[in-house]
This record gives sequence, C-alpha cells and structure tokens, in this order.
Amino acid sequence: MVSLILNHYDSNEDDLLRAREIFDATSLDKFKGLSDKCSFFDILRINDANGDKMLDADEMYAAFGESNALNRDTEDPCNI
Repeated sequence: MVSLILNHYDSNEDDLLRAREIFDATSLDKFKGLSDKCSFFDILRINDANGDKMLDADEMYAAFGESNALNRDTEDPCNI
C-alpha cells in the first residue's frame, strides 16, 4: 500500500511525500481524511521522524504499520 501511495502522490518522483503533494492529494482527489480524527496532514505531522517536513518511505511504512516500520505510539488516532 505504501508504494502505491508514494507512486500516486509523489508528483516530482523524488521518493518523498512533501506537504504540497499532500495538499494536492487532499484537494484534487477530494481526499478529506483517513478517519474522523485523522487527516493526511496529521500523518505528516506525526510520522515525520527526522523533522524535514516530508515523508520518506520508512516514515510512510511507519505511518501505515507495514513491515520494517519504525516504532510508534499505538494510541495515536492516526494509527491505521
């Protein structure tokens, strides 16, 4: 799933999901949110482990709980 999301929304094909690309995903695709309590921007805010305001593949895997993911808070409302 992570690779599909990155391939679809990474418009400049740099293997990073930037805030602008997330904005485009939410506005152009009418992607309102992942749940009632979580938006795509929350995924960036919560899972940007290195603070660069972008999500790389490792951070995306962590966000979506796929294998090789970084440890994260399981009480997080954005834990998908």
